[in-house]
Amino acid sequence: ILYDRSLANENSLHHNLFHVSGFDDGINEAKKVFVSGRNVNIRSAKGKCFDKPSTKCTSLGQVSRKYCIAECQLKGQTIRDPPKAPNPWWSLVRCGKRRGWISNRYLRIKGKKVDGIPACTTRD
Repeated sequence: ILYDRSLANENSLHHNLFHVSGFDDGINEAKKVFVSGRNVNIRSAKGKCFDKPSTKCTSLGQVSRKYCIAECQLKGQTIRDPPKAPNPWWSLVRCGKRRGWISNRYLRIKGKKVDGIPACTTRD
């Protein structure tokens, strides 16, 4: 469901631009985010999970304590995993060769949303 318009080095914060086919017709600036958890699932963004991220979506693999590139974010299933507060926001990320949803609960961010990336929008 995703198409790279331009892909620079993953360590670059502001040089990765993506066209997110099916979410939005514009080009959004992506942002480097740190996955602070261990063995965090990257969830599929295909089929029913296209605009409804949740733990029911197929796992594409796991990542632990590494940087990924976040493209946009969307409300989905609320993740409750103390000690942090519950969080309904998920980010569409690229971690290496994998692309999918990661709950914002497992990203090192202030608040519930990633600053600087837009909300994903679906086409009508």
